[in-house]
Amino acid sequence: LPVTSTASGHPLEVWGGVRPARDAELKTGRVQQVRIQFHAATGGSFKTVRTVPLTSPHGYFDVLETFPASGLVRLSWSYPNGPAISSRTVAITLR
Repeated sequence: LPVTSTASGHPLEVWGGVRPARDAELKTGRVQQVRIQFHAATGGSFKTVRTVPLTSPHGYFDVLETFPASGLVRLSWSYPNGPAISSRTVAITLR
């Protein structure tokens, strides 16, 4: 997230890369996906708000996402037949 604060109702840019995505696609024949997950500042747990197919040959993606409130954002993906891996979290603020 190059910018972590915006007005309520406005999207934030979420971009990143999943390095093993290309290798996983070659092994499974399926396009890998990354889940954008959100955790509200008021509590609860991380919930997937969007699933993005990784169509770049290098596993990169760049999307705009509107979040419901201030909180934490992370990315999550899985290796084929493996556990879910999560990125670091980034705090976002909606004004």
